[in-house]
This record gives sequence, C-alpha cells and structure tokens, in this order.
Amino acid sequence: MSAKAVDEAGKHPLRRAAALSVLGSALHTRYLWTAAGSDLQDAIDTLQAAADTPTGPVDRADRLSNLGNVLRLRAVRGRSTEAADAAVRTLQEADRLTAPDSAAKAGRLSNLGSALLTRAEITEDPADLEAAVHALTHALSVTAADSAHRAHYLSNLGNAMLRQGRAGEAAANHRAALALLPPGHPDRITVQGNLVTALIAEAEKTGDESILGEATAAIDEAVSGPDGSPHDRVLALWRHADLLVRRSGGNAAAGLQSMLRATELAERVAFTGVAPTDRQYALSRFATLAEDAAAAALTAGRLGTAIEQLELGRGVGWREQLRTRTGAQLSS
Repeated sequence: MSAKAVDEAGKHPLRRAAALSVLGSALHTRYLWTAAGSDLQDAIDTLQAAADTPTGPVDRADRLSNLGNVLRLRAVRGRSTEAADAAVRTLQEADRLTAPDSAAKAGRLSNLGSALLTRAEITEDPADLEAAVHALTHALSVTAADSAHRAHYLSNLGNAMLRQGRAGEAAANHRAALALLPPGHPDRITVQGNLVTALIAEAEKTGDESILGEATAAIDEAVSGPDGSPHDRVLALWRHADLLVRRSGGNAAAGLQSMLRATELAERVAFTGVAPTDRQYALSRFATLAEDAAAAALTAGRLGTAIEQLELGRGVGWREQLRTRTGAQLSS
C-alpha cells in the first residue's frame, strides 16, 4: 500500500482508514524485521491517522487496536511510561467499542492485557500486573479451542504469570501454546523462548535441575531452523548458550559456538539502521553479548577469538556514537 493509494482513497473515509491501516501495518512489520530508520514512528503516525478518520465504532475499534499494539512496542523499545499509558488508553477504548459477543473480543482483551503487562514491567505496579492477568485470562475464556489465535493468547498469559512468580503455571501455558503451533510456524521460536525462560525460573525456584532438559530440547529446536525475526534468533542462540553452560556445570566453553553464532547475527542485524529512539534499547539488550562470547572463548583457550569478540562489541558501540554525533561534535 503506497502513499499514492492512500491519497486516492482520501474522499472515502472507510477506504482511507483501511488504506492507512494497511500502510501502518506494513511499516510496523518492516520495523520488526529490520529496525530500520523511522519505520516505527511512521507506523504510529499512520495508524493514528487511520484511527482519527471518521468511521463507525466497529471500524474504529479495529484501527485503535492496531494503533495500541504499535504504541505498546514503542513502550517496550523505549522503556517509555508515556507510550505505555497511551497504549493502555487506546486498547481500553478499542475493548470498550467491541461488543461482548464479537469475534474480535478475545483479541481486544489479549492486546489490552499485553499492554498492561508492558506497563507493569516498566513501572513495577502490581495493580497493572493483576489487571493484565485478569484481561488475558478473560481473553482465553472467550476464545474457541480451535482458534488460530489461542496459542498466542496462552503464551501471553504465561508471560504475565511468570511475572507474578508462577513459573510452573507459566510453563504449562507455553507448553499448551507450542502444542497448537505446527513445526515451521513463525511464532514457535518466540513461544519456545518464553517456555525456556519459564522453565529456568521453575528450576531455580524448585532446585530441580532436571527441568532444564525440557528447556534444552525446546531451545535446540528454536536455533536449528530459520524461523523468527533476527532479534528472536539472537536471543534464542543466547539462551541456548546459557543452557549449555548450565548443564555442563558452569563450563563457559560449552556455549561458545552458540555465542559466536549470536554475535555474528547481532553484528549483521541488531544494530544496523536502528532508529535513534531505539538505539538505547538495542544496545542495552545486547550489551553483554560480546563479553559473554569472549568469556566462553577464553575458557576454551581461544585467546584470539576472545579478543575478536571484545573488539566486535566495542566496535558496535563506537559506530553507534559516530552515527549520533554531528560533524561539529566530531571536530571539537
């Protein structure tokens, strides 16, 4: 959907709102895969314009839902309370405009629950966390057993439960979600990562290290295929390395190959073209990646590889500084 197509639909509110919504969703998707330039802000602006276009309540709820989801992503990437508040308000309005018996009700509730969970993670407000679990549980209760969205809702609820310290229940939800996703499904890598996080928390809580066997099997599958966004794949490889180290009794060398794969991928995709508002998120998310890889290389007796990894991490940080400084600053 091009800007020209949006302009051509301008005289027809429904067509214009639909065109803007498609364009905004496309920008959102491109951002998820590339983190390039200003795609996220452009998606927010476009979806806000779609939501502001006069339409009926059903259509407006759809537009608000799309906008709220992208605002939530902005809150995650920027650790922004303001964006989280905007996401919650927007998704509450979308839910209010959705009839209780609407087929869209479960999705509205799940989106709202996710936004509340994001705000709870930023502000550490237990009321938001409780409200998130309530909304996500309600979403599942009105979702058909054969719904294509059920796996997504189950995993969202699992994430909220883990935040409440309910690791066993969280893992059960992620298992149920995985059972609904066939091999090759693009969402499997995300749910597998969620399951691994819950299983590690359960093992630490109970002292039962045998739980890590299931976690290792899940992450082995996640890193063996090509599915998932670049960020998801980097995180999966990092988790894989961590589990190999844990299961080897703390031998950092056991995770070396997975760490090297993770840093190679991060070097190619995690930082290149990242929008200024997201640089802090990207850099903080992977801040210790190269250090962990260097530690694994040292343990394996590969001094040269360790130095290469440290230089890689330093080089990425330096390139980001160069991108954000003006010519005057560089010459001063």
